[in-house]
Amino acid sequence: MSALPLILLVYATQAVAGGLLLAAIDRGTARRFSERLSRALLLGPAALAVQMLLLDAAGVRFSLPAVLAPWWFAIAVMTAAAARRRGSRPPSGAAPGLQAPSAATVTRETGASGSSRLRLAVLGLAGVLALISFSQGLLLPVHTTDAMHNFAIVARVFETHGSLAPGALAELQFAGHTDYPPLVPLNEALLFLAAGDARALAIKPFFALAHLALLLLVAEACFRALPPRRAAALAAFAMLTPFFGMQATEGYADLRLAASTLLLALAGWQLQRAPSARRAVLFAACAASCALTKFEGLAIALAAAPLPLLLAARSARSARSAGSTGHGATWRAALTATALLLALSLAWPAHLATREAGGAPLAGAEWHDVSRAAERWPGAVRGLLALMVSPDGNGNPSWGLLWIVAGALGAWALLTVGRRRALAPWLALFAAHFALYATVLALSPSELDWHVNTAGPRLLLHLVPWALLAAIAAVALPAREVPG
Repeated sequence: MSALPLILLVYATQAVAGGLLLAAIDRGTARRFSERLSRALLLGPAALAVQMLLLDAAGVRFSLPAVLAPWWFAIAVMTAAAARRRGSRPPSGAAPGLQAPSAATVTRETGASGSSRLRLAVLGLAGVLALISFSQGLLLPVHTTDAMHNFAIVARVFETHGSLAPGALAELQFAGHTDYPPLVPLNEALLFLAAGDARALAIKPFFALAHLALLLLVAEACFRALPPRRAAALAAFAMLTPFFGMQATEGYADLRLAASTLLLALAGWQLQRAPSARRAVLFAACAASCALTKFEGLAIALAAAPLPLLLAARSARSARSAGSTGHGATWRAALTATALLLALSLAWPAHLATREAGGAPLAGAEWHDVSRAAERWPGAVRGLLALMVSPDGNGNPSWGLLWIVAGALGAWALLTVGRRRALAPWLALFAAHFALYATVLALSPSELDWHVNTAGPRLLLHLVPWALLAAIAAVALPAREVPG
């Protein structure tokens, strides 16, 4: 148990890194503690992964002090600066830090209104479900094939060598993907450094925390766009999807990617509603988090990259039509965010290009039989659609009624003239993402049914954010502003 304090320190640093990143670039989009927590749990590990990539590029060996200390030093500096600011303020009749909260604050934090009570109930459900996945995850160490071969063994190499060690990865003799983006294995390597012999169990809470982040974002998306009762009902229904909890105990990256994709969608919605330089940078950070998690996330990030520039062009057109000038700042912010997004997203593919082993995904000649893929594509589509309603190998309803209800709500909204406009963007994103995955499965050199049944459930998990946001748009009151 002597390793427990260090393990907790690593997890705390992940949250601290995310909190510091939010403090630097976010202003007002995350209004509640639950919203800040979900972002910190996703952006913090991404920040640590980028830091470790920079350490490797600088030739600095991975170690707990080298990775963790800068974040706590930054916290100490910020705390001291805040204390000095408080000390310089004139007395207000109450001791610093003990001022009575305003009535609005009391109402918001204690949940005196019906809306707040419903929100707190949903957040409580999220906490209970995350606690269940946390406790269930600790019953077994990481042991399944992909969780070991694609992430944990790679993390062990990072830990042992104190670097990305491409030569050592190339020598591994097993069927795995050592070329996967490094967010998960780099954070696992940190936990390995802290845990010692408890490695295989110490990393399990990392996946339960991704589960918590996803559930908090589901609640946020629903309550931002829907009346309280509808928001509570839809959020609770989505949270109780069995597949979320199943993935939270395995050690895969897909649940984290689904959460990061939902965060990216919310950040894009907020950027579209009220463009600003800080929101553009936050959007870039969310996209980079996707890209650093899986290659599927890299595709999502690259597809999202044009948004800041498109919004800058829209803003410039509106300003010109109004006779305004001085669009330079808008374009500079958009270009900066896009450059940051592309640099962070392409850092790992650039690293792979310098390695002797491992190349870009789907680059092998065996993936280029287009005529074969065209014949297989309808089967890939049918296979993915079947997985939405089929039980798993043990007869368990992995998705519950998620896809059935989301599909029914979407179909109903398409038939309702007043709801089509709000629904269309999310439905288009879902369709494009679904078609991309069906195409990849059709191009795969593997036997189609095997590949669909093996990878398909996790690929569908990446599509849940679009289905959720489409369902929200379908049931929102027409008078309320809906994402999209």
